[in-house]
Amino acid sequence: MLQQVYVLWILFIVLTSQVAMANVCRPFPLNGTHPGVRYRVKAYRVNFEQCIFEGQNVYVIREFRLNGVKAKLLVNGSDASSEIIKSSCLKLCKKRSWQEFTKTFYGNLLEHSSAPPYRLRNDGITYGRGRKVSLTIDMCPSSRGFSKSVYRALEKRAKSEKRVIPVGVAMTRAWMKRWPQHFLILKNYQARNVLAIEWINHSANHRYYRGVPFRNNFLLNSKTNLQDEILGNEIALIRAGVTPGVFFRFPGLVSNKRTMNYVTRKGLVVLGAQAWLAKSQRPQLGSIVLIHGNKNEPIGESLLLKYMKTMRVRGHEFGRLDEVL
Repeated sequence: MLQQVYVLWILFIVLTSQVAMANVCRPFPLNGTHPGVRYRVKAYRVNFEQCIFEGQNVYVIREFRLNGVKAKLLVNGSDASSEIIKSSCLKLCKKRSWQEFTKTFYGNLLEHSSAPPYRLRNDGITYGRGRKVSLTIDMCPSSRGFSKSVYRALEKRAKSEKRVIPVGVAMTRAWMKRWPQHFLILKNYQARNVLAIEWINHSANHRYYRGVPFRNNFLLNSKTNLQDEILGNEIALIRAGVTPGVFFRFPGLVSNKRTMNYVTRKGLVVLGAQAWLAKSQRPQLGSIVLIHGNKNEPIGESLLLKYMKTMRVRGHEFGRLDEVL
């Protein structure tokens, strides 16, 4: 009897120490969002490595200093989820190129999203083979703010279904800077386990030039600083206390071969949309659904609320991007 108690005590100590070590390694909580902290980010750069963390292979796509401590942005190859980990906690790191990730789920998504033909509109991955639907909400720069009705409806759904509702939020630095209190509301939804937010990179500034053809507009305009638009937006997210995901959505869904290659060579998977609701596109199983959550597109908000009332009848359910893709 005493021997069994001793063994159980040792197991408890080992497990407790492992949890403590994991917490030391993670500057952000497991859900990827710290609701009330701002971080200092320095020396941010692209770096592709394969490392061991907690006994598993992980893929590094960025390294930087976080509040003075060396850290890396990791991707889990099996589900394309991302996490920030202190560099000292990673073992056996080896340099890789982004093409060498292709034997994983994440790598397959990268390869798929970057393949030709390079369409001007809605390039990248627009749907998957999963039996769920992925809701993505674009937060483009806006003078109108925040679509409370959409997020309140998702919160109500989380309570009725007794689960955390997955949603992709395509965030821009410009919206975050103009609406910091509304951004805090979003972070709190995640921190309180109401929404499981996948933070999609939607560029830093999302500039639109009225009257200019699409081939020279949005990120295709010659004045665009692509490094700031992509990496600068990631830095803004981390400084604000959230973990960037590996998905990228082009502003206006407008891109070309040059910009597609630039984004995918940074290790990001390009998302389009199969069901942009404001354009009367109907969701199907496997759809990536797009609405705007910045009050710029009220018809999309209205159609989403109507769709949510019919989801059970249709056999539809919101799922994570990896479940849909």
